[in-house]
Amino acid sequence: MNCSILDRLSITAYVVDAQLKLIYINQTAAKRHKQAGVLIGQNILTCHKREASREKIREMADEFARGRREPYNYSFKKGGKVVHKVILPYYDEGVFAGLIELMYFV
Repeated sequence: MNCSILDRLSITAYVVDAQLKLIYINQTAAKRHKQAGVLIGQNILTCHKREASREKIREMADEFARGRREPYNYSFKKGGKVVHKVILPYYDEGVFAGLIELMYFV
């Protein structure tokens, strides 16, 4: 997957493969995470402390693997700001290949 266009976004973008290993972090996300380079290749489940978060990620990946095409959208408050996340699937020749997470503050 060519992710270079994601570097032009002013929002954070993360891409994981079907095994939930982080394969790409855009420049905006890298500026927010000092350890961005270390995270590449890591399973994103290890990056989430709450079991509920890990379970939700597994559920989303399973739904996308079964053919769901609609993105997941949700918002939460963090540090006095509202964070909005959009989780989208991507496919390679019709087969689920992973997730793209876009995150921005509103």
